[in-house]
Amino acid sequence: MTVILAFVIWAILLTAVILGSFLYFPATTQEGLKDFFAAATIGCAAVTAALGAIVSVVASRSLEAKKQELATDLEGKKNELARTLSEHSEKLHRQSAKELADYGQELQKELQKLKSGSDRQMEMMKATTLSREIEAYQELFSAAAQYYSALSKLETNAWTMQDSEGGESAMQKARSKAPYLKSDEHRKAWEAIWTKAAFITSLAQKLHPDQQSDLWVKNVGEFGTMLKAFENIVTTEFPRP
Repeated sequence: MTVILAFVIWAILLTAVILGSFLYFPATTQEGLKDFFAAATIGCAAVTAALGAIVSVVASRSLEAKKQELATDLEGKKNELARTLSEHSEKLHRQSAKELADYGQELQKELQKLKSGSDRQMEMMKATTLSREIEAYQELFSAAAQYYSALSKLETNAWTMQDSEGGESAMQKARSKAPYLKSDEHRKAWEAIWTKAAFITSLAQKLHPDQQSDLWVKNVGEFGTMLKAFENIVTTEFPRP
């Protein structure tokens, strides 16, 4: 629009300059025609230059205004974009915080389940271990008591080798439970009973039946004390209700 207006003004001014030159320098003579062309040329050049300068200034100001308008618009868009990004960031932050909290709750639930399962397994393991220990002490004491009972026939001179063989067999069978005892001291106490019983058996084999009672009298005190000590271990570790 500015260019069209400038062109119209330029055309009007050129027309005015040409008419003015014609009126001031009549082209009725050769000299007048020459002056007319010179004046018209100078006038047109001056009008064109002046109008060009004016248009340049107007265009410069218009361009500056346009740049300012664009800068303002760009700044507004930047601010709007910043607000949008801030809103999205805040929304994502809230969403992430909620998801993290939900995940934390789910993780706690899973950990609680694992802990409960682990506790149950631990209790089952404890119960199994306790059951094996109780069974071990009972079987080992029962075998030792059986060997003692077999040798007690020496007191009435009624012992035979078969009696000790039965006691020995019971001890051999119960030996597999020894690893379940709680300590080496308990195992050694039980093995000491076995050793003592085997020793008494070896002596009994060499005696006449009438001499068996004397052998029993000499050994029953120590042998009975050893058996009683192991019984005390059993009742101490697993008291009867």
